[in-house]
Amino acid sequence: MFVFMNQPFPGPPIQSQHSSAGGEIKWPKIMGIISIVFSVLAIFGSVISFFTGAMLRFQMKTGGINADPAAVDAFVDKWNWYYLMGGATGLLMGILLLVGGISLLKLKKNSRPIYLIYSVLAILYGIFGCYMILGSGMIDEQMNVMFGEAEGSDDPAVKIGKMSGRIGGMVGGMVGLVFGMAPPIFFLIWFNRQKIKTDLLTKFR
Repeated sequence: MFVFMNQPFPGPPIQSQHSSAGGEIKWPKIMGIISIVFSVLAIFGSVISFFTGAMLRFQMKTGGINADPAAVDAFVDKWNWYYLMGGATGLLMGILLLVGGISLLKLKKNSRPIYLIYSVLAILYGIFGCYMILGSGMIDEQMNVMFGEAEGSDDPAVKIGKMSGRIGGMVGGMVGLVFGMAPPIFFLIWFNRQKIKTDLLTKFR
């Protein structure tokens, strides 16, 4: 008759060790997925960077005015180390971000130091990139080689080409720098917040 008499009385629901009174924390999943997506894009872009020298060589020879092929080759050979270093550094940071994102999804405590290392490396490389764009003279040298004329040339096509190339190179480089520096600065601030540190200590393993 009393079918449920011998059944144990249901107790309170068991709370997950990764949940708090306010429910399960959601930021690791959101940030982890975003990090993995950006890391895959960064790795793909870094692989392409290894071929920047070859692509630039072709662009300068075909897109300039009276560009001397020998001067173009000399320019690319001179600065190719920067393109290769950019590819290698970007690949390293992309892998770090990928590992950090996976660690976040798994609620691993080592995710914080991974993100901090990534952020510091990305910010330092961003500062170096800013110098290369604005202070190294690389863009000016590229324009002079592409248009095959001295700085004081009266040819309007040369003047317009050099000016537009410099402005485009600097603006494009700085926009890329700003967007590239934003994530590591955000991560550096985020993972040093007291609430995030508490979550890492109490809800991560």
